[in-house]
Amino acid sequence: MLKSLRMSVVLGGCIITALLVAAVLPAQAQPVRSAIAPAISVAEIEGFPFPKTLGNFTHQSKVDYNTPGLGFSVTYLAPSGAWADIYVYDKQLKLPTGPALPQAKRELDIAISDVGSALKSGAYQNAELLDSSTSGSFAMAYMKITQRGTERDSYIFVTLHKGMFVKIRVTADPGAGARRMAQDLAADYERVLEKR
Repeated sequence: MLKSLRMSVVLGGCIITALLVAAVLPAQAQPVRSAIAPAISVAEIEGFPFPKTLGNFTHQSKVDYNTPGLGFSVTYLAPSGAWADIYVYDKQLKLPTGPALPQAKRELDIAISDVGSALKSGAYQNAELLDSSTSGSFAMAYMKITQRGTERDSYIFVTLHKGMFVKIRVTADPGAGARRMAQDLAADYERVLEKR
């Protein structure tokens, strides 16, 4: 009897401790997606403008990553089925306000490495870096990626603006003018940022 009473007290104490820990510790932040109203011609998000259209892409939604340093992204879709995500973040770094390209190139290398990590984890069946260069104020990479049996062209553009990284990732079916589509979107957004 005494033994079962002790066991009940211990179990009750464990349950209370677990409930207190759960109530005190913050929940892991989850990304939150919200639609951007189609009628909005330019969505202003945290001081960054996102026009309704860039190239032949139209803005669709915003994702808040709810984690310090990860910022947010805006998704654009093209009639061809291609999509682009524009990420704005600072990684909680004090980013330089001088020339953007050296820091952008380092961040591009990290983005390429992230694709390699996704390949190793099985998220991609294949990933091949075909080109890495600069275009205007952007460091740029062109990759072929195979995911769930489908090969796609993937373009990554990185620059800095207002102390934040701006990373554009465009994904499209190969061949269908994907390179021109990606370059047009990046050039359009570069012009938008230059006006700020």
